[in-house]
Amino acid sequence: MPNGEAKPYLLSAVFCEKVLDEKDNILSAIRIIERLTVEFIQPVPPDPSPVMIETMILIKFATVGIEGEYNLHLKMRNPAGKESELVSLPIIVKTENPGFNFKASVSIGLTVEGFYWLLVYLDDKFFTQTPLEVVFRGEKVEAS
Repeated sequence: MPNGEAKPYLLSAVFCEKVLDEKDNILSAIRIIERLTVEFIQPVPPDPSPVMIETMILIKFATVGIEGEYNLHLKMRNPAGKESELVSLPIIVKTENPGFNFKASVSIGLTVEGFYWLLVYLDDKFFTQTPLEVVFRGEKVEAS
């Protein structure tokens, strides 16, 4: 392989509103989300219940010239630093395929403002982290 060794390369890891999978096998990430504002109609309580949001995740890897089985692991880290496993699944890579895509709809429970991070691993190798900034909008209520 010119200019490098044959290994998986991460092409993208994004939060988005929708993923189009066209009949010619071309993917489009629609409305990539980096910042999410949660609007509260009433004042924001000091310890709000989790606000559930639905979003898509799109992960793309290039795997030209390699084959084998890998394990894709996606984790979510909340603003307090707590990590939880979102996805863990085997991926079979074949030399005739130029790469693989993973797309999924996920529900995320938001309890505080700040940065939520999507962490991408292939086997035990960390590839990247993608931020999703969450902002609450509404008047804060002081704890009694």
